[in-house]
Amino acid sequence: QSNPSVGLDLPMKVLIWQDEGGQVWLGYAKPERLKTDHGLKDQEATLQQMADALNKLTEEAIRGK
Repeated sequence: QSNPSVGLDLPMKVLIWQDEGGQVWLGYAKPERLKTDHGLKDQEATLQQMADALNKLTEEAIRGK
């Protein structure tokens, strides 16, 4: 709520793709980027929670759980 423009980048997304060589990739924009892109202030705890959740989600996806 500190800056409504952050809604342009929410919800966070994860992209998984395979390149021409068969390598599978997983990527996402780090939540910390929202701070600079949208001028968020005093949101470090929330951004860290988002980063922790994305890390857990992607680690489990990589392990196949």
